[in-house]
Amino acid sequence: MKPRAEQKRANKGFTPDSFATARGLFERAAALDPTNVCAPVGVAAVDLQVALGFFADDRAGRLAAAETALNRALSVAAENALAHLLPRPGRA
Repeated sequence: MKPRAEQKRANKGFTPDSFATARGLFERAAALDPTNVCAPVGVAAVDLQVALGFFADDRAGRLAAAETALNRALSVAAENALAHLLPRPGRA
């Protein structure tokens, strides 16, 4: 069983701060290893969640950033299933 303080931290749910932290960590991973396909997929997933969850002031910008990140991921590993599974905002 988790201690109470840890449970409180874990039960916050999604917040703009948690998305910003996640995005920053994925960006850091991408900077450390440009061949890491999971990093741009993670950036795209965060951007999609923020844009589609109405956390963003600039939804169009976040959707465009997600598209760019997915294109980067697919340029590194064209067979990456998650990159193909995430919605591509620029495609109908």
